[in-house]
Amino acid sequence: MKRNILIFAVLLATALPFVARAQYYQGATFTGIAHNWASQKIDGELWGVARGDIDGNGAKETVILKRDAVIVGALDADGFKATTQYELKGFLDGVRIYTMDTDGDGAEEIVVSAIENGHPSSLALRYSNGGLEPVFANAPWHIRVVSIGGSKKLVGQQWNGANFFFGPVYELEIKSGKLKSAERLKLGSTTDIFDFGIISTSSDDITKETRVENFAWLEGYNPLKIYERKKKRYKKIWSSGVRFGGTMNLIEATQRETLGQAMDYYIQIDREPEVVGMRGLDVVIAAQHDIPLKNMIGRKPYIRSGKIVAFKRDSVLGFSRYFETEEVPGFISDFLIFETEAVQSDGAAKPKKGAPPAKVVQTKLLMVVQPDTSAFREDRDSVLLNFDLPN
Repeated sequence: MKRNILIFAVLLATALPFVARAQYYQGATFTGIAHNWASQKIDGELWGVARGDIDGNGAKETVILKRDAVIVGALDADGFKATTQYELKGFLDGVRIYTMDTDGDGAEEIVVSAIENGHPSSLALRYSNGGLEPVFANAPWHIRVVSIGGSKKLVGQQWNGANFFFGPVYELEIKSGKLKSAERLKLGSTTDIFDFGIISTSSDDITKETRVENFAWLEGYNPLKIYERKKKRYKKIWSSGVRFGGTMNLIEATQRETLGQAMDYYIQIDREPEVVGMRGLDVVIAAQHDIPLKNMIGRKPYIRSGKIVAFKRDSVLGFSRYFETEEVPGFISDFLIFETEAVQSDGAAKPKKGAPPAKVVQTKLLMVVQPDTSAFREDRDSVLLNFDLPN
């Protein structure tokens, strides 16, 4: 009898972490890397997530984006805890969010690409006196943060009446509280700002411009592609074959076709491929969604489920599959890759007396999911999922 009770206790202890996870978030298909942490349900639709040292104290905060608000908080075992919130003014709709140190003071600012009345009206926020205040606002640019040469750069793209994303992508500078275009980022001429991830760059000694040598490209619900610079043009060197991307991040805007009428459209805001270095490898990461019914119910898309897939550079195959997460029900609106340090606890040799404990770096993926993607519901919740990636 005692033996049976002991066996039952062991089985129960083994199962408890999975039971707890199921209580947090049910319905995932465990074919890839399973999430090891889930937040509580967060009211409303989350459209973005970023991470940075916002207050300059050396610890990084998590920032989430709603259509009408930016929320700064912390992640712990109990979920996401908000500490500061900024309500977007007027009719602004936030569509993407990033962090970077724009003024070199050691604290990172929050960069928000936003839309107002169908045209870009972006802003950046700094932490001050326990709250957030604008660094600049009402900037007529689509903006994002990219990594160039290991450094974060603020870049932007303009618009016009015929094209919601128009013209080249420029590095941007902040002067007297306003954004000014600086160096042009040389990419394919039809590349929109939320469609690419930079793999490698070089500097043009004559024009002093940054040239993108390789980049990942994903527009809408299409195969993921890699392009390489060949003299003055870009040539596709690899394609996933299967479709990636897809989005429910839609903004109403008006575009006027050439010699045509002005028409109302839902403009899709894509989540660009992420390019990171892992174990000395160039790794390209993108969301892959299951989108049935030809992608639409009425004028809104229906996304049934999704997962994150990573590809590593391969000398023979170009890029081969590296890892993927479990498939989760719902729409993956954003994700980020970051590293944390933890004390080694795998049974390795103990450090010598007086020596600090050995630390290991763990690469993590934080995913934002809108579980209920019904086209007929507006009161959706969101959840944050954490994954430990292979090191």
